Amino acid sequence: MINLNFIADRNLLAVHTIRNSSKDRFLHKNDTVVDFQNEAWNFDKEAYNLLRYGPSEMSFVNNSLEGYVQKVKNFQEKIVLFKEFEKLTAETLQAKKQVMTEWNNNLEKSNAKISLHDLNSRVLNPSGPPLPAIARRATAGFARFNSR
Repeated sequence: MINLNFIADRNLLAVHTIRNSSKDRFLHKNDTVVDFQNEAWNFDKEAYNLLRYGPSEMSFVNNSLEGYVQKVKNFQEKIVLFKEFEKLTAETLQAKKQVMTEWNNNLEKSNAKISLHDLNSRVLNPSGPPLPAIARRATAGFARFNSR
């Protein structure tokens, strides 16, 4: 039997929301996501771009890797305190609750259709064959997979 422990990690949520800002990367892109991305962009464009794209080769000429790491770390520590991020976190926790309820209501059916191997293979190989719809929905909620 598969047991999912749903975890909404604030730091992962912040990084994910910035690194995956194209429209096709979210189940639905709402105003809260866009508002948070804009707030982070306006706060520090250079740090935002470092987090989103990584450093460019040319930028290493005058800067150290440690400097980049520190800049992104400081940026991440600040953006999780933004008002818009609090809204995004609240929406994520609400979605987590909904996905947990849906998963638990369909647990018997889900366990009959997918295996722990299917889920962990997908985590290790995101470009692999598509998961059943119920597993795709669960993995969107930052789930960790354990057998019970």
